Amino acid sequence: MRGKQVWQKSTRYSDSFRSITAASDGLICVGIIYSGNFITDGVISKFSFSGDLMWRKTFGGAGVDRFDGVAALSSGFVAVGYSWPDSFGNGDWTGVEAKSQSGSDTIVVKFSDAGDVEWADNFPGPDFFKGLNSLLWIVVVIIVAVLCVLFVALYLTGNLSRSASKKKAG
Repeated sequence: MRGKQVWQKSTRYSDSFRSITAASDGLICVGIIYSGNFITDGVISKFSFSGDLMWRKTFGGAGVDRFDGVAALSSGFVAVGYSWPDSFGNGDWTGVEAKSQSGSDTIVVKFSDAGDVEWADNFPGPDFFKGLNSLLWIVVVIIVAVLCVLFVALYLTGNLSRSASKKKAG
């Protein structure tokens, strides 16, 4: 089946996926869903290898939230992206304050295998990019998201601490 389309699916949702990764029992897609008035939430969906939607979850507050990258872990998934300051303090960010006052915060959200949020964290975003054209900003966010996924994956799998120990010992 080299190069031949095996299946194609669409959902009834207005999801726009930005990243995909394989899990042991399916595919995990992350991205954004538009909820009107330029407001978005991050979305994570799991599909079986035959293309059936297994589950779908949204994440965000009252402002712009989105996921740009995802990594499969031994237990669950980590999605990374960004949220604007007006998203914090409400919705899934209730009780959490924005760390960047004039730009977006980078977000990392850990989901269980069933799609439930296990934890979420935010970090100051690149305020100095405020005002640059949106294409450049999106490229920067994607690079930051990929680096965050790699860092979290290395940290959670223990590879980050092992390589630091080897450098000290060697």
